Amino acid sequence: MKKKMMYTVGILASAFVWLAGCGEKKEENRESAFENEEKIEAEGMESTYNYLAIGNSVTRWEGKPEEVNKIWWSDYGMAADCPENDYVHRVASHLEDRKDKVKVEAVCFQEWESNEAGDRDSYLKELDDVVDEDLDLVTVQLGENITEKAPVTVQDYTTLINYLKEEAPDAQIIFLGQILWNNDEVQRIKEQAAAECGVSFINLDDVRTDAQYKAGIGAEVLGDDGKMHTIHNEIVAEHPNNLGMQVIADRINQTVDAYID
Repeated sequence: MKKKMMYTVGILASAFVWLAGCGEKKEENRESAFENEEKIEAEGMESTYNYLAIGNSVTRWEGKPEEVNKIWWSDYGMAADCPENDYVHRVASHLEDRKDKVKVEAVCFQEWESNEAGDRDSYLKELDDVVDEDLDLVTVQLGENITEKAPVTVQDYTTLINYLKEEAPDAQIIFLGQILWNNDEVQRIKEQAAAECGVSFINLDDVRTDAQYKAGIGAEVLGDDGKMHTIHNEIVAEHPNNLGMQVIADRINQTVDAYID
């Protein structure tokens, strides 16, 4: 809507100048000025590539107060050793090589997963502040915190996808397969929803199952305090290390590049 409004205002202003009949040369100059304004505004909007990453702790960590500075020491993707090495930052770095200007936002949407009331659709409004028509890319990494108390359905995911399509109609949407834990049913449901809605799906079974991609107990990570901290929590230790994050980012980048090219 913003792009259309700016374009329409320019056209109406030019028409008003033409109807006023203030002299041919003056009229041409004013019309040219409006055209240049529109061109500058349009180029400014198009030069920014907007990427939104929606996920859980793998994407951005927002822990409970009692967990902060005890099991994790920052808000970047668990368990890269520093912000620059999580998959969102790596994708952003790749995009910056392809685009003039890149804006990136990562959102922890874990409450959508862990909701036990069975009304996941009601949480979508929580994304209204970050999902809009200016988005060019949305990656969705959700499913690891699904429990038997609140099983997920294909409809849960298709409703999420349709919400993203409606609010961000020009965005490329990419669904990430399971990265933590062995839950074949969630993987199947997620993949089915992506296929039904015509969005890309990236399988990450190797990151999920191969020990070389996991941080492990004893790994050192950077905290917001500028110090290195040792991972001692088993759940944190199961998260992707730098190598695992790189694999995730590489597959997203390959999918994005094929779409852009």
